[in-house]
Amino acid sequence: MSEISKGWHSVYTLKYHIVWITKYRYNKFFGQVEKDARQVFFEIAKDYDWEIEELGVEPDHVYVYISCEPTDRPDEVVKWLKNESSKRLGKKYPYLKNKKGEVWGRGYFISTVNDKTISEQIKQYIRNQRRVVIQGRLFEKV
Repeated sequence: MSEISKGWHSVYTLKYHIVWITKYRYNKFFGQVEKDARQVFFEIAKDYDWEIEELGVEPDHVYVYISCEPTDRPDEVVKWLKNESSKRLGKKYPYLKNKKGEVWGRGYFISTVNDKTISEQIKQYIRNQRRVVIQGRLFEKV
């Protein structure tokens, strides 16, 4: 999708910043599993005609900056991303699922983004999360 997209009877730009955690915040995504998870998210986005502008897969949570169509409800976007990724990753890596077959925690954070400045700030924030985790400052008390 470009900056402004066109539908049959609409012109729009809908972008969401979404964050969710693994079940019980367990560290599950390292190395090849992380790479496969990234690929799975991009495949899901392609299947639904969405564009992932930035993606961060951390050991215990995921950051997604995504463009969607107006017909896609924000809560449904999150549901499809979490459910589809859980199914696809669970087939390849069964140990990711808990006893109830869950990979992800129930909740999520979502925010709409439209301003160019905020958009760039969110992209930079997602890119920098890996460095923050590696440096060990993610949960440091201030």
